[in-house]
Amino acid sequence: MYCAPAVEQFTAARKRSWAQKVLAGRPSLPGYEELFASGTYADTIAPAPNGEQTLLGCSPVQETSIRNNSCVLTPVVTEGPYHHKAGHPIRQNIAELEDGLLLLLDIGVIDVETCKPLPNVLVDIWQANATGYYAGHPVPAPHLVNEQPQVGGKRAGLLSAYPRTNEEETFLRGAWPTDANGVAQFTTIFPGYYTGRATHIHAKVFPTWTVQPNGSFTSDHLVHVGQFFFDDEINLRVDNMHPYTENPIRHTRGRTRNWRDSLNIFEDSHGPEREYDPVFKLDFLGGVISQGLMGYITMYGKSPEAPRPIRFWDTRRRHVRFIRPSAAVAQIVGKNDCPLLSVRHWTRWNRDPRIWARTPTLLYNISIFQYLDSQPGLYWETMALLEQLAKGLTFIGQPVHSTLFPYPIAATIHAARISVVYQANSRAATAGTNAKISWPTYIAGYLVMTWGGTIITHQLLQLPPPMLYSPNPYIIYITTHLILTLLFHLFPFLLSPSVFAFLDTVLFPVDALVRTAAVTGTTAILTSGPPIARPLIASPVTHLIIGALASAGGGLTASTLSTWSPSWSFSTPPVLRAQTLTAFLWGSMDIWGGALVAAVYGSAAGAGAFRGVQQLVRPGVVAVSGTEYVVGMSWLTPLEAKALAAGVLAVCFGLRAYKTHWAAAAAPAMRAKKGPKGKAQ
Repeated sequence: MYCAPAVEQFTAARKRSWAQKVLAGRPSLPGYEELFASGTYADTIAPAPNGEQTLLGCSPVQETSIRNNSCVLTPVVTEGPYHHKAGHPIRQNIAELEDGLLLLLDIGVIDVETCKPLPNVLVDIWQANATGYYAGHPVPAPHLVNEQPQVGGKRAGLLSAYPRTNEEETFLRGAWPTDANGVAQFTTIFPGYYTGRATHIHAKVFPTWTVQPNGSFTSDHLVHVGQFFFDDEINLRVDNMHPYTENPIRHTRGRTRNWRDSLNIFEDSHGPEREYDPVFKLDFLGGVISQGLMGYITMYGKSPEAPRPIRFWDTRRRHVRFIRPSAAVAQIVGKNDCPLLSVRHWTRWNRDPRIWARTPTLLYNISIFQYLDSQPGLYWETMALLEQLAKGLTFIGQPVHSTLFPYPIAATIHAARISVVYQANSRAATAGTNAKISWPTYIAGYLVMTWGGTIITHQLLQLPPPMLYSPNPYIIYITTHLILTLLFHLFPFLLSPSVFAFLDTVLFPVDALVRTAAVTGTTAILTSGPPIARPLIASPVTHLIIGALASAGGGLTASTLSTWSPSWSFSTPPVLRAQTLTAFLWGSMDIWGGALVAAVYGSAAGAGAFRGVQQLVRPGVVAVSGTEYVVGMSWLTPLEAKALAAGVLAVCFGLRAYKTHWAAAAAPAMRAKKGPKGKAQ
């Protein structure tokens, strides 16, 4: 550390310079532009014998450059609920009038294909202020003022997102393009924290954008979204500084440490192999922390130059390095520019019989992706469909009515669907008899059918089910059941077979969305570290079982106990009374459909339990971790993965609705159109 004395003198000189400016009447510390302007520290720079400028004789003076050229992709994580699609100003100083600790950000962007700094891409960032509020979102929704943080599960500690009620606020939001060295620099304040989340800053990267008359930008070409964090030791020190001491939850819920970050965002930001560090590297701007910090971090980008056809995985890249099929040969012979892929890795590839054993599958799948490359229209049509399904999933997560019934649409639809089925079965069980179901039995039987899957899955995960610590499930399900009971009592024809068949045919996409939300919500608990053995969490069998039970556990329990009859009794579930394999497959669709959703979602979203599936489906995607090859990983965001699973399940449910209600009626008509030998007349 031969430069340490000079660096100490340099820091002292800056402190003196800043103090003199403040004492001379300057209202604040130097602006960001001045801090980085050439000549700001001219008095500390001396010419070297070779003509280069040196900083106090230590090292050549250089422009700000990227500190990390490791060519490891930054993991993609959720953008969160507080991003504004439009209105972020193009500016470097985003602090406006917000009070807090000075923070200078140095964000580098590298091209994932060349592993070189990427200039002229727009880095968009946004963050909370010192007391944990985002611009435009000052207060919770009126009906959620007294909401308590969620207990248990992946969203533990979180509250519902605050709505956007102020369209004019833009503090701590802004975007700036990278310079010739691939670096975007910002002036801001150290962010505060809020319930359930560790201290973080959001970022997006856009290779192209359009400047608006008001100085903001719009862009539909997003190549990365991520979140960056700070070391907990720094967070705790900043917590004791004003105005961070005024955080409204400081003395109640307190801050969330990085390792407890809800939704696993901090952990996910490291990537599946923990080869990326999402924590800012911080330097003191002065001798003490109160004079400000400068944070460095590097993330990946995609060059907007040299355009080429969109490939299936190019816009889905997440966690890993993506290799185009056309570059597969270059990868194998070790002629890639990226330093992590070299001849030594090719040697290991050549000598590893397990890798060569997968070569036929590798080449076969590469040909499939080459086909997708040649069909860009098919790709975009698929993504457009997933976008619509994702909107549906987002919609059913909203409340039915913000005041009258502030409970999720998905839970309400689920309550209504189970109520309709339960009432239809109870009518059939008591038809032709004088037996009547008592009200306690009627309500209890319905709740068993409704909550059976939730209770069983939470027991397997060794977690308390939500109905043990929250009154909301009782309000949602019992209210919905009683309303529909009154409706069907007044209009009994609504439960006729013809109406039931019509509803089953029309509403099967909604059923698929609701069931997918239930399955993925339950399997997501596995990624939040439930108190069960780690091998079980990492096993795909566990995911499949949890998915099947979350989807059909309630129906299986109710049919086994005959909860829709006046007196409950054990009986064989209808699915086990099937006479043929075909009948069994159709009848058990709710069971294996839930397992299918868990498999599709886990594979597409990058769950470690489905690494083998990812290897079979996407072997053209290769990442290197140390000396080990990792093949696969996710290529969709979690919401898109849910949409894909919902689409697959909707197809299955649609086929079942046709088979159950319409295929038998259509068969005679089809036979009438054919001759005696099956030929059309």
